[in-house]
Amino acid sequence: MSSNSAAMDGKRMMLVWVGALIQSGDRFLLLRRGKSTKNWQKKWQLPGGKMEWGEAPLKTMKREVMEETGLTVKSPELCGTYTTLIKNGNATTYHILMVVYHAKTERTNVRLSDEHDEFRWVTLKEAARMELLKDLGSFIRDFSRGDGP
Repeated sequence: MSSNSAAMDGKRMMLVWVGALIQSGDRFLLLRRGKSTKNWQKKWQLPGGKMEWGEAPLKTMKREVMEETGLTVKSPELCGTYTTLIKNGNATTYHILMVVYHAKTERTNVRLSDEHDEFRWVTLKEAARMELLKDLGSFIRDFSRGDGP
């Protein structure tokens, strides 16, 4: 089977996800996916989402952060790009290109969208102990070691 053919137990999809590691003081914002979400319920993640056709990554990040948190961010810097494969049961395998920015905000009052049911401002050490979306823990460990901006 070639890498472009459908998997026997489902389909394969490629997508670009853009998000932000948002910092306020020494704390960072994580959002918990709600029960109403289709995939990865109750997992903690960074604010972010799928890049729309023709949209630049920075614009995607700012749009998604506003939609999911009501926050505006300052001084965004590209942390890096990462890839992961995530299988959703037997249905779909996602190959996700993640574009992650580090940004700051002075506001900490978050207005959650219906995709999430909880938010927390945490230290990187606290985040590493949470039930995170796949590969987010590796990113946070890299960032806390100084491999981020």
